[in-house]
Amino acid sequence: MKLNSTRAASAVFALILAGLAGQAHASCGIGERIDFRDAGCLRAEWDNKALPSSPNIVKTQNRCSDIGDVVARVDVDGKIPGDFGDFTVVLTDGRLSQTNTSYKVKGVYCCEDFSDLCNRSDIADSCLEMFTRSPGSYWCSNVSAGFDSDGRCAITAECANGSGGYPSANITVKLADADDIRNCAGSLELGDCSTTELEPPG
Repeated sequence: MKLNSTRAASAVFALILAGLAGQAHASCGIGERIDFRDAGCLRAEWDNKALPSSPNIVKTQNRCSDIGDVVARVDVDGKIPGDFGDFTVVLTDGRLSQTNTSYKVKGVYCCEDFSDLCNRSDIADSCLEMFTRSPGSYWCSNVSAGFDSDGRCAITAECANGSGGYPSANITVKLADADDIRNCAGSLELGDCSTTELEPPG
């Protein structure tokens, strides 16, 4: 999964990828590709023309633009040796993107290593991973993570309150903020605690 980075990091990746469009590169390797038919956040279709003089049209769309960006890899066939015909498309919104290529399209894939997500379920994995980096996670157990209708992380856990108890606690934050959650005497809060913070030892 790729969503380990924040949206800010993804924006940087997007700029890099945009500059590399039309070139072959090491990113989005075989192990990092999800066929668009298995990637709920990527819609793709193309029309391979019979006549070589007619360009083939590739259409791609981010179906999860309310949560994050999707990077699509388009693989083509019949390339001239030394010619980089494969390309990537960075989809930052829900608009339909249309690209022409003179080559036959073999397939379209979601790049796990550059996309914020390829399926909506990916965001929950990223929320959980980000929370485990936070100082508040040390004293919490039975952690679960999901996302709300706005694409924010919804974290639920049982967290130590400093008096021997582990009450249920929950918090909803942006993905980029999930690593700054604190355990405030059994309650989860973002940033500085309004009560006593239980910090990791050392």
